[in-house]
Amino acid sequence: MRSIRVGLLALVVGCGGGSGLKYTLTPTTPAPTVMPEPLAPNCDFEVFKQAPQGEFDLLGEVKPVDFGATTSDEFKDAIRAEVCKAGGEMVVATINGANSYIKGVVFRKHRTVVPMPADGTPPAPAP
Repeated sequence: MRSIRVGLLALVVGCGGGSGLKYTLTPTTPAPTVMPEPLAPNCDFEVFKQAPQGEFDLLGEVKPVDFGATTSDEFKDAIRAEVCKAGGEMVVATINGANSYIKGVVFRKHRTVVPMPADGTPPAPAP
């Protein structure tokens, strides 16, 4: 019995524990004119099934490494670090026929002016 428990524990740890979901971000090229600033690692963003109306900057795509999430909460939790690091404010999800989140397109509201940092120092000029 003990060997079965040890084997199950090794299986869970080997799969990364928890949900085991991992998505990677491929940034868009060319990059937006006004580069996005990374957000806090636990930032909040919205997930849509269709692109919302308005002007947005495309930042990249997230795709699953092995398998996709099957609920919106799993998907959002699995992509949060990548989306926040990219400065994303919303994601348009693609769900396949098996109800698996196979892709997310990361956007932010369109910017034409570099925002002033919170500490009041002007941003450095682009090279």
